[in-house]
Amino acid sequence: MLSKIPRNILLKILETLDDTTLTRLAIDDKLIFFRDFILQNVISKERVLLYLEKNHNNLERKTNLWSEGPFSDYHYKLEYITIPEGVEHLGSDIFYKCILLKEVKLPNSIISIGHLAFSYCTMLKYIELPENLLWLGCNCFQNCSNLKSITIPKDLGRITRNTFDRCYSLEKVEFPKNLWKIEDSAFRDCLSLKEINLKKETRSLEFAAFCGCRNIEKIHISGIPSIDHHVFRECRNLKTINLQEGTKIIREFAFDDCINLERVTFPTTLTRIASNAFKRCAKLKEVRLSKGVKINENSFPGHTKIIIN
Repeated sequence: MLSKIPRNILLKILETLDDTTLTRLAIDDKLIFFRDFILQNVISKERVLLYLEKNHNNLERKTNLWSEGPFSDYHYKLEYITIPEGVEHLGSDIFYKCILLKEVKLPNSIISIGHLAFSYCTMLKYIELPENLLWLGCNCFQNCSNLKSITIPKDLGRITRNTFDRCYSLEKVEFPKNLWKIEDSAFRDCLSLKEINLKKETRSLEFAAFCGCRNIEKIHISGIPSIDHHVFRECRNLKTINLQEGTKIIREFAFDDCINLERVTFPTTLTRIASNAFKRCAKLKEVRLSKGVKINENSFPGHTKIIIN
């Protein structure tokens, strides 16, 4: 396969290689498309500089070539990645299961990162997302169990499902003004997350978005119309909730198993609280609701006193 590479390009590649194992991947600014013959022949080397045509600006896996990403067979070697300015897209599962990956440097030219791109990179602690990023694929950082903090770029409008699922060490998330949707299980089981501060432009929290975030102490959400099923389930360190005007529906199991929840302030816009919405909230002794709010007999625990204003 190497014979298909133009001679001048092949010589530049070969000049960068030695016999040690791969620990660092650097990509030259002329690059940018990983092809099977490149990977098969140089992936075991210490440094890889790819000099390819300038008009390729997608870094992605070749369809049907790798089932778990182009570096999945080398996930015990790759530790550092530097992507140069000019790259616009990182393809799906490109660095999936690179379990020793510690450091990633991304250029601001990147506008999209595909599904599972960094999933199961369990040694990754910090990554700065490009400021021009418009799309993060599903499960992008799932099971990055050592990731400490993340700043969501200003123009990212939605966080797709399972993006930060089981990032157990994630302590801080900076949410931008333009974020309008957080999808299913996006931050599920982020055990170190202590505070959620969403801007008023965020209008949708979907199924189990923050389920299992057991150390969350503070939640600030501004008038989201519907609190979806299981969104804050098992947020066991949560003590108070102040729901803002604009919230209309609290769905099934939304706050189930928030065992330390003591006080909830409901808005006058609220119209319905579904079954089991506050199930197993053992410390919730009393709630006050506006007249006309529809509740089921098991919306709250049996011991909770309901006062209609």
